[in-house]
Amino acid sequence: MSPASPTPPAGADAIALLERARELAALVLAPAANTTDQADSVPREHLRALAGAGLLGIATPARYGGLGAPARVAREVLEILAGACGVTAFVQMQHATAACPLIARGDNEALKERVLPRLASGERFCTVGFSHVRRPGPPMVRIEPDGDNLRLHGTVPWLTGHGIADDAVIAGTLPDGRLMYVLTPLSAGDSIEASPPLRLSAMNASATVSLTLRALRVGPEQVIATVTREQQAARDVAGLLTPAALSLGAAGAAAALLASLAERR
Repeated sequence: MSPASPTPPAGADAIALLERARELAALVLAPAANTTDQADSVPREHLRALAGAGLLGIATPARYGGLGAPARVAREVLEILAGACGVTAFVQMQHATAACPLIARGDNEALKERVLPRLASGERFCTVGFSHVRRPGPPMVRIEPDGDNLRLHGTVPWLTGHGIADDAVIAGTLPDGRLMYVLTPLSAGDSIEASPPLRLSAMNASATVSLTLRALRVGPEQVIATVTREQQAARDVAGLLTPAALSLGAAGAAAALLASLAERR
């Protein structure tokens, strides 16, 4: 994948961004957290608030309409959001720090220019489905050439934000063993079938499903990048810190609550 080199916010801008995240977390997410946990999906007003604060484009390079924040700032924002509402932060992560940066690092410049401004602004919401490519054994999603196009067959076992997301970044295995990432609208007719929402031990409002792909057609204009398994492994290592922000945010909020209760005794 070609590297993206956004200009990170200056120190003062980063501080302002964190303050914006704290304000949104306190005023919008935290008061509704218990209700959101019991809901079928994250409220769309949460996503609109995140978009209005620029937090859906936080890790998208500025040249494509995002804020171009460095990874450490994006992680701190995610930690703040998770401390207020874990499931909203989890859904935001799929779009803001998974899908958008992945597209931005890809090889398809025309695709970046076409979709990233709309994703960064929140006009469209994107999720991801590629954890299965890390599994050993036969590929769960196969990508086969079909003339100038490609066809995807198989099962995406985990996809978060169904019913919220307009698009998804999906990965599959090519005949030569390399991995390909593509962007597809989730409204692809009979070629994509979603399961009922999966019952999880927590975060059921994440609207997580599995997808069955039946000869899903994608054109070359939808291809994000092709990587080897070695490149994929290096990408996985580089991205380990981002999901940890969710746990740190929840743990920090729990510690703060216990401290507050202790002061009242």
